[in-house]
Amino acid sequence: MSLRILLLCSLSLLAAPAAADVGPPVPVGWSGAAFGLGGGADHVAMDHGLLVYDAGAGAWRPLAPGIPNFGYTDREAWLAFRLAPDALSRHEALLAVAYPLLDELELYAVADGRAVAVGRAGDREPFARRQFAHRHFLFPLASPAADGATYLLRARSTSSLQVPLALWDADAYFRAETGRYAAYGLFYGAMLLVVLYNAILFGVLRERVHLAFVVHLGSFLGLMAGLQGLGYQYLWPHWPWLQEKAPALFVAAATGSAFVFAHDLLGLREHSPRCSRLFRAGALAGLAGLAASGLLPYATVMRPVLVAAVLGAAVIAWGGLRQWRVGGHSARWFVAAWLTFLLGTLLMIVSKFGLLPRTFVTENGPLFGLAAEAMLLSLALARRFREHKAARRAAQAEVLRLQQEANRVLKQEVQLRTSEMQNMMRLLAQANEESELRNRIDGLTGICNRRAFDERLELEFGRAQREQEPISLLMADIDGFKDFNDRHGHLTGDECLQAVARTIEETARRTTDFSARYGGEEFAVIVPDAIPGQLAAFGERLRRAVADLVFVVDGRRVPVTVSVGGGTLLPGPADTPEDLIRLADGALYRAKNSGRNRVETDAVVPVPR
Repeated sequence: MSLRILLLCSLSLLAAPAAADVGPPVPVGWSGAAFGLGGGADHVAMDHGLLVYDAGAGAWRPLAPGIPNFGYTDREAWLAFRLAPDALSRHEALLAVAYPLLDELELYAVADGRAVAVGRAGDREPFARRQFAHRHFLFPLASPAADGATYLLRARSTSSLQVPLALWDADAYFRAETGRYAAYGLFYGAMLLVVLYNAILFGVLRERVHLAFVVHLGSFLGLMAGLQGLGYQYLWPHWPWLQEKAPALFVAAATGSAFVFAHDLLGLREHSPRCSRLFRAGALAGLAGLAASGLLPYATVMRPVLVAAVLGAAVIAWGGLRQWRVGGHSARWFVAAWLTFLLGTLLMIVSKFGLLPRTFVTENGPLFGLAAEAMLLSLALARRFREHKAARRAAQAEVLRLQQEANRVLKQEVQLRTSEMQNMMRLLAQANEESELRNRIDGLTGICNRRAFDERLELEFGRAQREQEPISLLMADIDGFKDFNDRHGHLTGDECLQAVARTIEETARRTTDFSARYGGEEFAVIVPDAIPGQLAAFGERLRRAVADLVFVVDGRRVPVTVSVGGGTLLPGPADTPEDLIRLADGALYRAKNSGRNRVETDAVVPVPR
């Protein structure tokens, strides 16, 4: 570790310009506090004894004690601090800037009245360019000379400009961070288990409230990971643009999903339609904020998003208290969870505006609030599930009671109404049979229609498939029927269809044969158990019967012919009725193209010799 720190210090100094005029003039005659790691201390917080450059006055002035916090500003901040003489002689020292959202950081050492660059950092740089693979910005410091050392630090950020500084012994710092990383690992691991559990509940129950809770909790976990630098270190180290926009994106997503979650958990759609509309509008506002956060610059959108988050939190708290007052049981748990979380979150938001100092409580309060909220909201969801389960049981009991009451009344009335009900059932059955028959009969030709054909074909095809017997199908199409209609009119065409239908039905005389109107001027005949030769003979008999039909129009006989296509199939496990229809339809197509008034057949079945 010591060799690495010394090497980085040397490289930083060698890579920097020897001397440069940067920023404000170097402070002179400074007799304020100087920092060091004496007396066995392994770190010191640099929250006092700092100078800040006042650009308006053109001079350095002492900074008030506390962590430097300039709020949201588009100006850069210059800080100056001193190291005590030989204060780091027994230490490998680090300057730690513990605010991962700073865009630009530049550290300069004052030598001979001029500033020499020591190092630079910021979240606009890819994470891989950092000297240390760490969530905070770390600068190795060389031991000062006998008269001490002065450093200048330039900071700039489109986020809240906070510059928490600390001087650390390097080994002690990394030991302390190891403990913090372990604590963060436990926290995020526990929260991810809650997220995963609710995601599974959503997958099983398909209730939107669980999905909204997953998005809400996941968004706040992403927000905290971004604010703590863990997201940039582990999740999106190659995307500086996402590190910059992550706070606004996650705050907007958390706000919108909180409205959806509260709306569903509190049952506002059923219990308060007016409040429901307000919460749906809040969810849409969160969605709009999410889109704006992705499209607009961070400095433009972050403050409106934070203001909307504060207002949204107040509206959600009001809605929860309102439902609690009217007797919502789940609302009690929700209000307790929301107010617990709200306290920590509001402290963090207010600190971002510079209205409160940046402390451990303001920075990590949301973590404690989030953990408490997750636990209490899980209890609220469990209570809601129990309430719904009890309501379902009560509804089932009421249905059972009503059924028992109906049975009792029915038993009392049964002797008086038996004959009437039997007669009614008989009439109803008759009406159903007639209706079913009408639904299966073609209204024009009086033979079975396409629906009856499809049902019969499905039945016969399944039987043939099970018994491994061939099944055949004939398709007959009236030749030149469109011209016939054009010459003689549609009424005469209808009479022609009726005559051909009667002829086909009379020709298909076997009890197993089934004829139907397939559609338009096309008819179909299912012929079970027929082999290819028998099917061709049957088709020829049907064609001749139609050709011999005496159809008279205006005292003259008009010839009527049909083209017939047949298909025979020994169905295998993968075959379907549509395969048989395609086989017969293809044969019909050949008959049409071969001159019409003829029979063509196809077979996919071994032909006996």
